[in-house]
Amino acid sequence: MKKLKFLQRFFMLLFVGFAMCAVQACGDDEEDEPIQDPNEEEVVKPDDGEEEDEPSDKPTDTMEAVDLGLSVKWASCNVGAISPEEYGDYFAWGDTKPRSSYDFDNSTTYGFTKSELESRGIIDEDGNLTAVYDAATVNWGKVWRMPTMDEIVELLDKCTWEWITYKNVNGRLVTGPNGNSIFLPATGCQIGTDLLSAGSYGYYWSAMLDNSINCAFGLYVYSDNYYWNSFSRDHGHAVRPVLDESLNDSEK
Repeated sequence: MKKLKFLQRFFMLLFVGFAMCAVQACGDDEEDEPIQDPNEEEVVKPDDGEEEDEPSDKPTDTMEAVDLGLSVKWASCNVGAISPEEYGDYFAWGDTKPRSSYDFDNSTTYGFTKSELESRGIIDEDGNLTAVYDAATVNWGKVWRMPTMDEIVELLDKCTWEWITYKNVNGRLVTGPNGNSIFLPATGCQIGTDLLSAGSYGYYWSAMLDNSINCAFGLYVYSDNYYWNSFSRDHGHAVRPVLDESLNDSEK
């Protein structure tokens, strides 16, 4: 009889122990990640209480338009930057995305004449890049565009230019007739896979083609001077957009 009671107690304890393990295992299964179907695209959701990031190609901080008292407002940052001192992205002239290497054989526009570029829809009849080949428009939206040469000349002639170091970055502080300013960092330029002269020279594209083959106009700044110049279209330069308020007006 004692042996029988002992066996009953033993099996009862064994059953309770098994049942507790089974409950614990189910609890663990509830916390495990679900099995992912290999043919189903994984969707990553933000944590509770966190907002989704702004799209990387259109961060709102880069879209501030600064009124310098000129015919157009200039952006406070370069395309690809989120603060004035950042260099941002580099573009071959007529490209709308950065490249891993900047060479004549992978440039969108290198080697084409003005008539060829116009027939392909890359430039308009005035020699300026059309919207789909404008790095500012494609990355920031249609009210932004690359500056024309007239707008760069206006910036050169009507503003005061001072070489400064802002947040440990060299560049030009450009102050308009109304006292407002923008900072143009010395971005250097990309040739091949190399970034050259960053911190010493700044290269900025305009939207305008140079009629000589393989060149386009842009802005050139360094410690001793600042002026417009013509550059090889396959080189990677920064882009500082302007706000085209006429496009805003047309939508009202």
